[in-house]
Amino acid sequence: MGSIWRKTPLLHSDTMSTRLGCDVYLKLENLQPPQSFKFRGISLFAQRALEKYGPSVHLIVASGGNAAYATSSAAKILNLRCTAYIPEASKPFTSLLEAMGTKVVVGGVNYFAALQAAQQAAEANNEAVLVPAYDHPTLWEGHSSMIDEIQDQLPSGVKPDAVLCSVGGGGLLGGVITGCDRVGWKDVPIVALETQGANCFYESMLANRTTESTKNASIAPASFTLDETYNVHIAHLNNVTSRAACLGATSPSAGIVRMALDRKSPVKCVCMSDQMSLTSAIKFSGQSQYQMSGLATHGLGGAFPLIFQTNTNSSLS
Repeated sequence: MGSIWRKTPLLHSDTMSTRLGCDVYLKLENLQPPQSFKFRGISLFAQRALEKYGPSVHLIVASGGNAAYATSSAAKILNLRCTAYIPEASKPFTSLLEAMGTKVVVGGVNYFAALQAAQQAAEANNEAVLVPAYDHPTLWEGHSSMIDEIQDQLPSGVKPDAVLCSVGGGGLLGGVITGCDRVGWKDVPIVALETQGANCFYESMLANRTTESTKNASIAPASFTLDETYNVHIAHLNNVTSRAACLGATSPSAGIVRMALDRKSPVKCVCMSDQMSLTSAIKFSGQSQYQMSGLATHGLGGAFPLIFQTNTNSSLS
């Protein structure tokens, strides 16, 4: 079976291009079946689980929303069982997931409580496979297909001056780095955008790049550990205080932090306030050609302040 994700449009934004004085393109991943890029990597993971374990495999996922929706969509297409463990704040998603045939369990007060419950359930069921939300090479491989499409969709011979993406745990960024490296764009800068209070990747990169001029630049209460597998320092936010719930990982993938640090062209981290992100998303939603596209969410709003605002709060080269 081939891939089950959709090839999505790459649209030129006249408004953004005029505002910045350069060509700005948008990759419309909201047109995937579950309205998220996550469907690429998670559907690939589900397909490989089906190939390895057969049709009796049971997909179990912990998620605050998007990963559960993507897993449910893949399970429905592949005719597999699926159980989603969600935190209490995600109860409004229950009916949506159940309508797709997914069993929903409220696993605790926050994502990590739900993850613990999902892990215990997967360990107790020999037909179960725990679907990662962002921290797995198969996900990054699936997400990287966006870059192959973008290369085909850009005008012939055009290489982007930069690629911008929002970051939660780092899964999308892992796909962008993987794809750019594969198509010969290792020198293309990547800008990773987060909101304050959900900026675990920013804090992790800061911890690994610290100099005398940046050592006091931390902007979120966090503890730090050394990941021995990838030899990187990882930030663990004390709490996720940002309203961008879809970016609400308390720590990023250590593998992605390592990839970002080792990349030929540095990954630039940019962090802004919720207010700036929300204001930019609202301005973006007012552009008629995208008004109904579902693009202008708070999480994606992290990518817009560079265009709709004059400055961001913090950046780390």
